[in-house]
Parts: sequence; C-alpha cells; structure tokens
Amino acid sequence: MPDLRLITEPNKIHLFLRKEKVALYDYRNVPGFLSLALEGGREVTRRAEADIPAIFSNLIVSESEKGGANKTSEALRARVTDTTARRGTFSIGFRQSLEWRLREENKALETRTVRFGASPCEGAALDFEAHFDPTQENVSAEFQHRFVIRLAPSLFGETARILNSAGASHREEIADFSAHWTSTMGVVGGETVGIALLEHPDNPGFPNQYSFTETGILSVISRFSLTRAVTLQYRIVTFIAYVEAGWMEARWQEYSRRPAGFAPH
Repeated sequence: MPDLRLITEPNKIHLFLRKEKVALYDYRNVPGFLSLALEGGREVTRRAEADIPAIFSNLIVSESEKGGANKTSEALRARVTDTTARRGTFSIGFRQSLEWRLREENKALETRTVRFGASPCEGAALDFEAHFDPTQENVSAEFQHRFVIRLAPSLFGETARILNSAGASHREEIADFSAHWTSTMGVVGGETVGIALLEHPDNPGFPNQYSFTETGILSVISRFSLTRAVTLQYRIVTFIAYVEAGWMEARWQEYSRRPAGFAPH
C-alpha cells in the first residue's frame, strides 16, 4: 500500500509520497503545480517565475467579431471558486471549480479533478481531468486548451533521451507528429530519471499534437467547441530508471484501459 499524504493550507496543496513532499499545487494566481519531484528531492520541473507554475493549463477562446466574419483570439484567466481535498487508500487528490473569464464574462466553467498515486520504478502518477460545461456566452466559440510542463534543464538539453509513441527520438521531431505519449529522461541528482506526458484516447481530436520547445516546455494541445460538455484527461508519470518505448507504452495501456495491441493512430 503506497504511503500517501495530503496537506492543505490557504491556496496551496502539498502532496507526499513515501514520506517525502513531491508536489506543491498553488492557486493564488495561475492554478497549477509549482513543483514536481522524485525521491531525494530530484526536481523534474522548473518554474519560469515565482507566480508561474511548472505544470498548468491555459485556455484561449476564438470568437467572431460582431457583424463580421473575422475571429479574434484571446487568452482567458482562471478563477478558482471551490476546492475539495480527497484522500483514499491508493490515491489522494482534489477537485476544484474554476471560471475561465474574459474581462467580466464567464467563457467556460471547468471542474478540475487531480489524482495522485505511486507508479512503477519509484515514481508517481499524476492524473489531470478537466471537464468543461457550456455557458450561454460560449456556444459559438472555439477553444484551444494547452496542458503544459516546464521541464528541468537536464530533461531537455543535449544529453536528454527523448521518446514518443510515434517513434520520434529528438526534440525537434516532436511537433511533426501526433502522439499518445511523450517522455524524456536525463540525469538529476546523480541518477537517471524521467517524466512522461500521456494523453487519454477519449480526448477530442485524439491523438493530438505535442510541442517541445528549445526552452524545455512540453505541452499537448486540444481544440474543441462547447456546444456540449467536453472532458480532457492527461497523466504525468515520473520514474527513476532508464526505460524503453515498450515500458512507456505499457504505462499508456494501463492509463487508457485499452487492451495490448490497441492502435491509436
């Protein structure tokens, strides 16, 4: 049974695994994880600025201008209205209600569910689910959702070992393919560690396109309208090991609950 613990304080949630704090979620400004680490404090993420998380999502809305065919695109700002912690035997986490606003209008309503637990190779699994409900203001709008991880330097530099489900093995190739998982490995604290971002096959547009910038930002982008409710699901897996594509594919099969041999492309 995994040793899991969750501690809350105003606008912050601390997650512990095997008696060590491995993640900190902060929702004072941009709701997201300020840090994610492995055993021994090995950080696999980094923050760009004090108030910008290492793991977060953003939402852009595109709408037609009044009286014209041209569309304008603007980033929305999230406001958390409710948070409920959840503690279980095999996982811990929380649920939040968020309003995505443009100036004074609610453009989207999100119910966010985060689950956290142990995974193979001394790592952790962090599940992120975002459920969006329609509002009167968004029925004709188009949305772009980006789920973002800012990686530690050793996980995107020249010595990093990068893989994805489409067979890419270099950072520059990631944007050329849609994929259902992307992983990277490097040496942190004297050991080979890794992190992977997995997309659930029920997401709209699956498999969607990943991006991996030269500054170490790994993300996956989904596009959708809200004529009906939409749910997006992702899993982050961390590990202390050098793994091959077959190991990562097995982690995706576990997450997606698809049988071995299922071909997502």
